[in-house]
Amino acid sequence: MFGLDFEERYAPVVQWSTVRLILSLLLLLGLKMKQVDYSNAFVQVNIDKEVFCELPQEFLGTEEEQYVLKLKKSLYGLKQAPRLWFKTLEKSLHDRGFRSSAIDPCLFLKEDLIALVYVDDVLFFGKSEKIIDKMIESLKKNFDLNVEGAMEAFFGVEVIAHKDGVLARQSG
Repeated sequence: MFGLDFEERYAPVVQWSTVRLILSLLLLLGLKMKQVDYSNAFVQVNIDKEVFCELPQEFLGTEEEQYVLKLKKSLYGLKQAPRLWFKTLEKSLHDRGFRSSAIDPCLFLKEDLIALVYVDDVLFFGKSEKIIDKMIESLKKNFDLNVEGAMEAFFGVEVIAHKDGVLARQSG
């Protein structure tokens, strides 16, 4: 029997039109930007419902020693994992003063910061690196994350900065 939320597995991703708009603002307003990658994002999330899984074949014992595991954290491959992760990250950003955009649920706005979310990658834009760094330090209290610095690739697109602007290139 599937769980009650088994079908609730949709997790939004930022729209490419939103990325283009924010990159334009970056150039126009001279904003600073940093990219953050959440390490093993899905396994950082507590599960809000009871979820059980069977042990892998390699760990099975005799029929008298059959066990099932009750998960406390999400796992990669769990159908609900992307949605659980997005909801956790969304709540964390809301708790820090961000508002979700009505047009793109992966665009988060705050008075002095903008955040774009693509699964476990987040781009932060602000008037100064100090403002961005302060937000990242706040998030590090709750999450294991890596600061990747300037954006080189995001949303499957290579981003190259040069004196005249930004070039976005996608191969394949």
